[in-house]
Amino acid sequence: MPVNPVVAASGEHILGEVVYASLTEAAGHQTIDLVDVFRNSVDVPPIVDEAIALKLPAVWLQLGVRHDAAVAKAHAAGLWAVQDRCLKVEYARQT
Repeated sequence: MPVNPVVAASGEHILGEVVYASLTEAAGHQTIDLVDVFRNSVDVPPIVDEAIALKLPAVWLQLGVRHDAAVAKAHAAGLWAVQDRCLKVEYARQT
């Protein structure tokens, strides 16, 4: 499920799916197993903080997205966290 506050405010959909303004809003509608982050690195800390507050299991920062302090905070809170890796590439390596 996509989370994008700008798109959510406009009422548009992404790939036919409802877009939520925040992780908190999305978590009220569906179970979240993984937060896949396609944002600038400076935007990561509040996303990680929200994932921690919601007790989500994992945060994945896509290629080019790094924030060592936020990832360390996620790990310290018990979340599984990966940074600067592509989920599709990593999945392909496993199959």
